[in-house]
Amino acid sequence: MGIEARQSGSQVYIKSGNHSTSVAGKLVGYTSKAVFVVNGQNVHVYIEKGGGFGGVGTQITLNGGEAVMCGNCVGIKKNGRINLYDENGRPAGSRNA
Repeated sequence: MGIEARQSGSQVYIKSGNHSTSVAGKLVGYTSKAVFVVNGQNVHVYIEKGGGFGGVGTQITLNGGEAVMCGNCVGIKKNGRINLYDENGRPAGSRNA
């Protein structure tokens, strides 16, 4: 079925099938498997887990950069480079901005 997400004020609403939740932050984007949300100086990755939603256990630090979607990855854009992270929050390479 896939995950859907939308921004409403300072909350991000996440839905997949009969499961839904809301988290604080700014929606960066989402894929069919993960939702990327900026809260403070971190990007949090949420996936469907055991009948609900949960974080993948890693936080991606912005370090003064900007979070952007690049295909199925989230990227941290800073100093002309984009460091990419996959749907599990793991590093997935980098590219020029």
